[in-house]
Amino acid sequence: MQRELSRRNRATGCGGHGNRYPLSGKIRCGECGKSFSHRTKKRQDGSSYYRWCCFTATNEGLRRTDGAGNVIGCSVGRQIRDDIAMDLLRRSVNTVTLDKKAIISNLTRIVESVLVSGEDSGEQELRRLELELEKLQARNDTIHDRFFDESITKADYQRAKARCESEMNRVQEKIAAIKQRQTLNTDTQTLKPDIRAAITGIVSGRTADDDFYGHLLQQMTVYRDGRVEVALNLLPAKWVYVLDGLEKYRAKIGGHDASSVPMSVSRPFSSG
Repeated sequence: MQRELSRRNRATGCGGHGNRYPLSGKIRCGECGKSFSHRTKKRQDGSSYYRWCCFTATNEGLRRTDGAGNVIGCSVGRQIRDDIAMDLLRRSVNTVTLDKKAIISNLTRIVESVLVSGEDSGEQELRRLELELEKLQARNDTIHDRFFDESITKADYQRAKARCESEMNRVQEKIAAIKQRQTLNTDTQTLKPDIRAAITGIVSGRTADDDFYGHLLQQMTVYRDGRVEVALNLLPAKWVYVLDGLEKYRAKIGGHDASSVPMSVSRPFSSG
């Protein structure tokens, strides 16, 4: 699936600009077919905003025939602000009908099962090692007794004592590791109540940023009549929005320039 997303993103890309923005290379002109390019627009109050404009129209002007008889330019007559384009994309994604409750439950169960699979408390192994340590300690005491009874030489005592202490250190390290793992397992248990909340945020899109939505977009097409068509990756449906009411919107936002405003939306339809 990831390979397919990457392939489609490359297919809709444009060599004229990189992918610095989530929508780079994914907004197309419905008139000439070229990509929309990213531009910064200054307002009268000094503030700025980002917009997307037809590359052909920006560089060649209106559609016409030049002296050599070549048709150049583009008369799409539309541009779209970056925030409005992202809003249309979010609307499209959010209208996809998903059984979010089932998805959240399934993902939560999967994540918790992975955690549980790593939660081997090691109680049996811990008990076995503790018994082994007790035997080694008893053997170490015996070595001391035999030395004080002069039943073994000093050299034999030192060798036996070194071997026994080495084995005791090895067992003690294993015991410490199991106890540390048990502490981590306890910490994991405290995380479980947060798993569902985290997954819910991801599925609902609350934790998703612009880049996340950008990866979901296959192509956005802007037409001369004000339609904006949104196609999402791997979905056989398209969403069509109508951009209209510009003068009213300009008045509402205090004269700030805007290329187009979403005023109505069609229901998703099969793209065949």
